[in-house]
Amino acid sequence: MDIVDTANHPRPARRWYQMPALWALLAAVLIIVAAFIPALWQMRLVQNGSAPTSARDAPWESQVSADGSLWALGLRLPGATLADAQSLWNGGLQVVLRVSREGDNSLEATVETARPGGVQGRLVLQAAASSEQLARWASRPAKEERTASLTRHLSLQPDDLREALAAPIRLVAFVPQAHLDEATAKARFGEPQRVLREGDAVQHWLYPARGMALMLNPEGRDVLRFVAPAQFQSLVSAPLKKALGN
Repeated sequence: MDIVDTANHPRPARRWYQMPALWALLAAVLIIVAAFIPALWQMRLVQNGSAPTSARDAPWESQVSADGSLWALGLRLPGATLADAQSLWNGGLQVVLRVSREGDNSLEATVETARPGGVQGRLVLQAAASSEQLARWASRPAKEERTASLTRHLSLQPDDLREALAAPIRLVAFVPQAHLDEATAKARFGEPQRVLREGDAVQHWLYPARGMALMLNPEGRDVLRFVAPAQFQSLVSAPLKKALGN
């Protein structure tokens, strides 16, 4: 039997992937990096004019800042763009050019299933675009869809969509899945400054100082609308009064 002299023939050195201590160190580094990813993502959204949806972003948690801007459903009005909303809602945003029966064009985006603050509903965003942009996009749609009301929804070409995502959001509308009764609405939002009635059942509760309007519709869907308080008269109050004949 041959005898091996281990003193003159040392064992070969272990490779890096055979070292348990190194694997433990790498695992610790990955855990630390993963812990910081949510915070970094939140910082990015805040810098872009939006904040991640959480309990404080529930519809009744909207707040007016000292500069007169409104934070509602994770978005700042004015300031947030459709691109901010797209990041906030994880790519669930659908952008369309809305053409009415009268031929008026408007830029609109929707999130069919949104859960701000855990409240499920449908989100509709109205964005500002120039008449030249709207006409140019309408002249070369990627796809056209007609709705039951004969309104046309035009999908945008990729280049036009990138341009549209930079458009500032003017109004945020939220259609909750669950109905709100008057008692719940008052508990959540307080007494409205003014109430406009539509027919026998529908009520429009107006909160100009908060940049908010609530439509209570016992026979249909309730709708919450948010705008910058300085634009409440032009974007909410005046069009509503005109539609109601007030």
